[in-house]
Amino acid sequence: MSNFAKVDDGFVSQILVVPEEYSHNGSFYLSSQLGLGGEWIKTPRDNSTEATIGGSYSKEEDAFIPPKPEGNKWELNDEYQWSLPVVEAPLISPAPPSR
Repeated sequence: MSNFAKVDDGFVSQILVVPEEYSHNGSFYLSSQLGLGGEWIKTPRDNSTEATIGGSYSKEEDAFIPPKPEGNKWELNDEYQWSLPVVEAPLISPAPPSR
């Protein structure tokens, strides 16, 4: 079985499982044979780029991107996952010895 994501205007709106015998042409099976219409893209099942409802799909990168977590500090990494930027802690000088 294979997972296929329906992508509307770059966003994942639905994910369906297609039986193995139809997975080689799952997009056609879902859009035409079942009459669901739209653009259906096979999703990898390796968790790193798996489709999630509310996430997006980049045609240029051929990658599914999960929804961005709340907050403005998140950055998209090279594996198309959201991560917080690494901030180096300032160096703190040791206190002078007491006399």
